[in-house]
Amino acid sequence: MFIIHVKASLKEGYAEKFLNGLLNVRPDVLKEDGCGEYTITILGDQVFCFEIWESDAHLDAHMKQPYMVEFFEKSKDWHAKDIEIKKYEVAQ
Repeated sequence: MFIIHVKASLKEGYAEKFLNGLLNVRPDVLKEDGCGEYTITILGDQVFCFEIWESDAHLDAHMKQPYMVEFFEKSKDWHAKDIEIKKYEVAQ
């Protein structure tokens, strides 16, 4: 099990759109196998996502879900810089 911390720095005027897009897919994400948490918050032009996944296979499957692929394609030009992703293993 691990935690994913995602930081998206958005161009001016796009943070709310990005946040709303993630909030729209959140109910579907929470139903995915292996998803333990999917929390999203905003601070200025940055959107943060905190996720808990059971395995890399579950996260890989999540990233291939049609609604995630569609969202990432739609929002690809909204970013001020590359998305930062950190992965933390959960001590058992």
